[in-house]
Amino acid sequence: MIAVARIPLLLASALFVGGSLAEDWLRRGNADYERGEYEGAAAAYAEAEVRTTDPGLAAFNKAAALYQKGLYRDAERSYRCCLEDAVGPRRTFALYGLGSALVQQGRERSADVLREAIRCFEECLLQPSASADFAEDARHDLELAKLLLQLVPPKTNDKPDPQRDDDEEKQKQPPERRPASDSGMEPFGRGKADARADKQRVGREQARDAQKSDEGTAGAGTLPPVPDQEELAQMSREDAQEHLKRAAARILSEQRTHLRQKRLRGSDENGLDW
Repeated sequence: MIAVARIPLLLASALFVGGSLAEDWLRRGNADYERGEYEGAAAAYAEAEVRTTDPGLAAFNKAAALYQKGLYRDAERSYRCCLEDAVGPRRTFALYGLGSALVQQGRERSADVLREAIRCFEECLLQPSASADFAEDARHDLELAKLLLQLVPPKTNDKPDPQRDDDEEKQKQPPERRPASDSGMEPFGRGKADARADKQRVGREQARDAQKSDEGTAGAGTLPPVPDQEELAQMSREDAQEHLKRAAARILSEQRTHLRQKRLRGSDENGLDW
């Protein structure tokens, strides 16, 4: 639990309108709250909330009990209900309570929750009913919310990629078997023109590979032809960034060399000395 100042409770039942039964439930909730029996207090305040013409007060105290119970999301909802018609000190305390409930959830939900908590504390400090001691607590929790916001990691795209999963599944499957070129059979589902084009492409590739084999390279033996791959090999993000970095440096170097040669040719033609 993140340490915050004690959540205030509105004990002024004289302001509570709704009959003796509603007042009895409010007093029972106050007594349970003072004894630290927050579950019973929240239940009593809920009973008072449906029996009074001032449900905002009962909602406020229920939110405080839920907060002390550690039910921060439920406390958040009750504070929001209270703020619908809250004015004066009740609004000041409700803004503070809502901000505190949001802080407790911020790092588990999102940075937006902490930003809303910050706005609640800032609006709370603008209320004229905020005493000096209470304002000090609110400023302390405001700084705490700002600090927690800085610690929230940036959003990342960790969701599974269906297209990538399909590609990996295809790679696991055995390659498609093609008929031998001398079998006289055409690939299934392809016309004669496509079959002839495939044979011509294979012939050109074989001739090109034979020429490379005859030429050879220093320090290298005869290597088998590299098979065609319809799909590119998977690269990690770090490898891809490094590959792009090297490619960009090579392109920049080639551009500079081209520009230098162009200037030299211009100086020779025009008799200029660069």
